[in-house]
Amino acid sequence: MRGEGNRSPNYLFDASRRKAIQEGYWESDPGDTVEDASDLFYGVDEQDETSIPTADESDEVQEEIDAGVRVNTDGELHQAQGLMGEFNYKRDDGNWGIEVYLETVQALAAHYPDEADEALSGGFM
Repeated sequence: MRGEGNRSPNYLFDASRRKAIQEGYWESDPGDTVEDASDLFYGVDEQDETSIPTADESDEVQEEIDAGVRVNTDGELHQAQGLMGEFNYKRDDGNWGIEVYLETVQALAAHYPDEADEALSGGFM
């Protein structure tokens, strides 16, 4: 995140927060207690890398696929990870992951030639 007009992101947030409070559309009570917000898993989705999707989520994915929406299933993602081999997708590229993302798209485009034009032209970006 960056600032604008020679102002820091923190200043911009605080200034907009104060304006919102003055105009009456900022709730000063965030709604969560300090105890809740102090929980180790506060803000973490119930689904993570080790979770198995619930039946409802699988049904929703299938509905999107049936409707013609392009959806990557877990099987497709695992297949793509296998094709990438030892690729270090968690490395810090110094560009907020953009370089890692672009390298990934280019590498996978070589493995999926039918979708390569769309991927490389920005269809997946």
